[in-house]
Parts: sequence; C-alpha cells; structure tokens
Amino acid sequence: MSRFINIFPIVSYERKIKNLKIVDISENISNNEGFVYTDTHSKKKYLYPGGKDELTIEESPKFFSKLIVQGFLNRASSNSFKVFSGRVLNLILDISNPIYEDEFIRVYKGLTIQSIFWKSEEFLNFGLIIDLRTRNEFKETILSKWGDLSQLPSASYTNIYKYYSEKASLIIDKIKIYTGERLSGISFSKRKIREDALKVKFDRIVELLKKILDFNSDMEEGKFSLPTQQEVSLLLKPCEILMVEGIL
Repeated sequence: MSRFINIFPIVSYERKIKNLKIVDISENISNNEGFVYTDTHSKKKYLYPGGKDELTIEESPKFFSKLIVQGFLNRASSNSFKVFSGRVLNLILDISNPIYEDEFIRVYKGLTIQSIFWKSEEFLNFGLIIDLRTRNEFKETILSKWGDLSQLPSASYTNIYKYYSEKASLIIDKIKIYTGERLSGISFSKRKIREDALKVKFDRIVELLKKILDFNSDMEEGKFSLPTQQEVSLLLKPCEILMVEGIL
C-alpha cells in the first residue's frame, strides 16, 4: 500500500483524446509528421497532432498521462524554465531567478514532475505528482579558482564544502531556508527545523506552478494545453490518495 500526498489533480478535461491519426503498430510513421506514441496494449500507434481520429482516455490512460506531462513541460519551457525530460521523472528549473548566485556557483529552484492515474468510483482520475527540488551548479570560474581541476565538478554538498568552503555553510543554509527545512532570522548556530516545513514546501510548489500556468485565482486552477491542442486544468491544491497497487 502506498500513500501519496503531493498529487495535484487534473480537474477539467475532455474524456476523449482528439486530433490523432491512429494506425496499426506495424505501420511506419515518420516522426517528422508529429509526435508518435506506441501503445503495446492496443497494438496501435498514435500520431499527434495530425488527424481526425479520436479515442477515449479509458482506452489508453497511459497515453493521456503522457500528453499531460508533455503539455506541462512545454508550458514550463515557454516560461523561462529549463526542462530535463526523463523516462518517468522529469525536472524543471526556474533559471530566471536563482535562490543564490555569486562568482562561482548558482542554485536553482525547481520541481520534479511525474504522471499518475487512479480509479475511484469506476472513474479514472489523472494528476501530477509534484515535488520541490533545488539544483546547484558550479560556474566555469571555479576552474580558475582551483588550477588542478580539469573539468567542472558536480556541485554536491560535499563538493561545495571541498571547493568553496568559505561560502558552503551560507549556501546550504539558504537552500534549507527556501525548502522550509530551517528557520531564517536567527543566528546560524541556533537554526532549527521548521515545524511547518511541509506547508512551506507546498507554498513554494504552488508559487512555481502559478509562474508556469495560466492561473485562475477564483477557481484555484492553472490551465495549459496538451500537444493535441486540447486544454486541461490543474488544481493547485494537492490531494491525498491511498493506492494498494502503487502508481498505475
């Protein structure tokens, strides 16, 4: 049994996926014509956007989940976010406003994105599992600071202490204050873990979502378009669900 508490539901969407060209799985389709999704369950290929065919979300929920993620990442990319696409987990970084930056290092804030769907009362529900992330990157100038470095090191906490010890505590402190793990406004030696860390984390997530999406404050929803040119809305309030069989 799994419990998920950071799922942001998709609340407004059509039950049909449109603007498709559906062909047999054995047929060759050029990627130059559009995006291609291969559904091994139905033995079909879906070209999108690129036709007048339709199918219901029940016929291929994994395909619809892929469209949701792809649409969200496209929207993020067009709003000053750098996108790193993965097979399951995706990362987006707000490159326009770092948490911290100086001559040698910059620290980005961002989100991890993963699709999910689940059944309740015989209906399929869709959402995004969204979590807060930070990413540290050394600049090329760190190489001149250390003449024996042949390539740029990763900016892990260990390496920050190793190659930038004079600022390491300050940088890591700023990261933990941003993520809600520590309180600000008191001396470093007396820093304590925030009791409201989870709320701070969710507030940071929503803050970034509002920057990405077409936000409707009355509905507390953010809109974005799928690659099929259909529009969906993401509720900016996380829900909690229990899943016996895990992520579908």
